[in-house]
Amino acid sequence: MAVSNHIIAIDWGTSSFRAFLFDPQLSIVSEIQSDKGVKKLSQEQQKVYLESQLRLWKVDHPHAKIYLCGMVGSTLGFCQAPYVDTPFDIRKLIQNLVKVNDQTFIIPGLKTPSQTLGIDVIRGEETLILGCLENDGDYKICLPGTHSKWVEVHERKVHSFSTSMTGEIFDIISSHSILCSGNQIDSHDDFQLGLQDAYKENLFLHSLFKTRTRVLENADKASTSKSYLSGLMIGSEIYHYAKPEDQIILCCNETLAARYRMAFQFVGCKATWIPSTKAFLKGIRWIDELATEGK
Repeated sequence: MAVSNHIIAIDWGTSSFRAFLFDPQLSIVSEIQSDKGVKKLSQEQQKVYLESQLRLWKVDHPHAKIYLCGMVGSTLGFCQAPYVDTPFDIRKLIQNLVKVNDQTFIIPGLKTPSQTLGIDVIRGEETLILGCLENDGDYKICLPGTHSKWVEVHERKVHSFSTSMTGEIFDIISSHSILCSGNQIDSHDDFQLGLQDAYKENLFLHSLFKTRTRVLENADKASTSKSYLSGLMIGSEIYHYAKPEDQIILCCNETLAARYRMAFQFVGCKATWIPSTKAFLKGIRWIDELATEGK
């Protein structure tokens, strides 16, 4: 089969579809983003949608390999890629790729034992983890998002991880409760206050209600409730997982990075930020290189 210098990488989640055509230097040639997550399409519709979105790219780059990750490999997707158990050498993802056809492969998720959940799982983040690694050292990786992931990596082996539903719960509360009503403005000071209050209050469900009572005491605080709530929730997450002097790899978009870095500074951690898109493409490129070499 002829070799293409370009790769197609697809992150297909529950509520969104992101596709990138990029070269070996991680330069994005073209990208597609839509709200056509796997939950919105039947399995047969997913196949049709995928073909329609990639048609023009495949004309220009007929030999490009296509790698998919995320919920497309779950029971909701058109082709299942079973979870791989931890501890797991992340470089061996290529041995567990699910082949759709000669050019198309789905990357599996990871599964780990959890004292509180029984098991914990990730799909899509395994590719980001791979893109965050530079050497065989030890890593503590924070992947903020709808479901934030905290990952422990030793010598390129993912030993454990834990999920915090920070993003999803924040979206539900800020959009559908009485805590954040009316027009909202971004407030650095109120975000910081939320971080401080999260540190002082151990009972999270009780402390949430301060988002409401602080407005009853000062109506001017109504427009910054969302910032305060964000600080409270991100602070509660970080205080649970991070310790002072931790060296953390932070992988997310720029907006989340700014907030999490403020929280890490408050705790006394040091964080190195890697943009999630860069980590995603780097992880895909690494998988493609290992697959091509047959390792």
